[in-house]
Amino acid sequence: METGNWVRAGLRAVAGGVFAIGLAVLNAPILVLWLAGLVLTPVPGLGLMVFPVVTAIVRWRADLERRLAARSGMMIARPYRPVPDRFGLAGWRRLRWIMTDPATWRDMAWLIPGMIVSFGLG
Repeated sequence: METGNWVRAGLRAVAGGVFAIGLAVLNAPILVLWLAGLVLTPVPGLGLMVFPVVTAIVRWRADLERRLAARSGMMIARPYRPVPDRFGLAGWRRLRWIMTDPATWRDMAWLIPGMIVSFGLG
């Protein structure tokens, strides 16, 4: 292997490690926000606004990890239930749709092991 290729491969590995650690650090505040949104769910008005937004952030983070896995050849489909179109998703209906989707809870449960593994790999 040429010296230039070796250096590029090393720099790419270091950048990947730094990126993995950055993603691990990102999981902690997302988890705290999600738990805060869950606790605020019973508060009239506030829970209906906060929890769906924070859940969308958790889903974005999980989707990012799925895209990164796809780059290495491991395709992971989005596991979310389809949006029901027989009624408008607003208020309690939207909250119920989010909370009854098992993928929502798996995404949240993934945040802690994802953080540990990302730190280790980084």
